[in-house]
Amino acid sequence: MGQIPLNYLQANIYLQEQKNPNAAYNLPRGFVLLGELNIEVLEGAIRSVIHKHFILKSKIIANGGNLFFQQLESPFWRLLVIDAKQFFNAEQLAIERFKQEEKVPFDLNSWPLFRICLFKINKMKSILLFNFHHIIFDMNSYSLVFSEIEKNYNLKFKNKHILCEQLSSETNKPTSFPDYFPRNGTGVCSYSEKYCNNLRPVNWIGLDSLRAVWNFQGAEVKIIVNRDIREKLKYISGKMKVTLSMTLLALYVSTLFDYIKDNFLYVFMQVSNREETNSHQRVGLYLNSLICYMERRYNGELFTLLQKVRQIVLQAYDKYHPLMENVIARKANSVGYTNRPIPQFCFDYYEMTSKSNLSLQEILTRPLYVDTFTAKRDLSLSVRNDPQSGVTLRFEYSTQILNSAYMKKFIDTFLEKINTFTACDFNT
Repeated sequence: MGQIPLNYLQANIYLQEQKNPNAAYNLPRGFVLLGELNIEVLEGAIRSVIHKHFILKSKIIANGGNLFFQQLESPFWRLLVIDAKQFFNAEQLAIERFKQEEKVPFDLNSWPLFRICLFKINKMKSILLFNFHHIIFDMNSYSLVFSEIEKNYNLKFKNKHILCEQLSSETNKPTSFPDYFPRNGTGVCSYSEKYCNNLRPVNWIGLDSLRAVWNFQGAEVKIIVNRDIREKLKYISGKMKVTLSMTLLALYVSTLFDYIKDNFLYVFMQVSNREETNSHQRVGLYLNSLICYMERRYNGELFTLLQKVRQIVLQAYDKYHPLMENVIARKANSVGYTNRPIPQFCFDYYEMTSKSNLSLQEILTRPLYVDTFTAKRDLSLSVRNDPQSGVTLRFEYSTQILNSAYMKKFIDTFLEKINTFTACDFNT
C-alpha cells in the first residue's frame, strides 16, 4: 500500500467541501443499454478497472497535518443493481437518479469516491449511471475508463473462464499513478517532465477566491453551428495562424466584455497537457486548467484580442509564468474588488474524437442526456466540434445570477460576432 499527497487543487477542493458540506464537485455520466446485458460480466469488467488504478482504490487520510491518498489493499466493490421492472415509470426513476447524482455530495473521508449504478428497466433495456468526484477524476478520464470497461467486458463475454483479476494484465499495461501526479503547489508535474518536454501548462488560482459551490441552480442553451460556418471559421483562423478554439475563445471574451463592467476578466480554460500516446493509460485528476486573464484594452479590435488569446494559450505551454501570483496580486490591489468573489466564466473546447461511448458485445448503447438544471460556473461555453454535424455551442449559466432574456441577448451578440468574423475577406 502507498501514499501520495493531494496536490494544491485537490487539497483546496477537500477543504472547501469540509466548510461547505452541500458542495458537490461531481462528474456524472449515463448510458442507455439495449440488449440482454450480462450483469455479472459488466460488474467484473468495472471491478478490474477499479483494481488497476491507484486513484480508484484509494481514500483520503490526514497524516501530520497533510492530506494523502492512501491505497487500500483489497477494496471490496459491488455494482449497485436496481431492479425497476415492476415500476411503470422505471426509466423516469433512473433519470431522476441521474439528476440527483449531480447534486448529492460524497463523503471525502470514505471510500469509494465514485458511484456506479445499474437500473434494469426490462429484460432488454438498462440504464448505467457513473458518477466520480472531481478530486480523483476529470472528464478526460472517462475516455480511458470506458475504453477499459468495454475491453474487459468484451474479453470476458467471449471467454467466460477468464478471471476478473486477469483482465487488467490481459487488456492493459500496468500503470503507476505517481508517474504523472503533480506533487507540489507550483504545478510542476513529473508527468510533464517525463513525457511533454517539461512543458508547464498549469496555472491555478487559489479556490479561496472562488465560490465553493459547483452546482448552482442553472439552465442551458444549445446552438448548432453548421459545417459551412465551421469551415469558414477554420479557414480564417488558419489565415490568422490560430486554432478554431482560440478564435471561439476570443469571440467569447469579446462578448463578455460587451456585458460586464469590469476592465478585466478571468476565463477558466481547459488546456490539456496530455499527449494521447503517453497519457491514455492513467486515470485521475490532471492539473490541466489555465486562467485566461484579459484586459478590456485588448478588446478594441477583434484581431488584436485574438492574437492576445493566442499568446496566453501558447505561453502556458512555452514557459512557466506566475499567473496565479499575478491574479492574486491584481485582485488584492483592486479597489472594491478584494472582498468580491471572482466571476466564474469558463470555456471548454473538445474535438469529438475521444471515447465518449461504450461498445459492449451484443449491446446497443447511447449516451443518456439529461438536463440537470445545474450550472458549474456563472457562465460557461462548451464547444463540441463534430466532423460530421458541425460545432455545438452549449451555454450553461447560473439562474441565480442571469435570466433567459439576458442570455438570449448574450447569445445573439455572440452569433453576430461569428457572422462578422466569417464575413471577413482575406483574399483581397
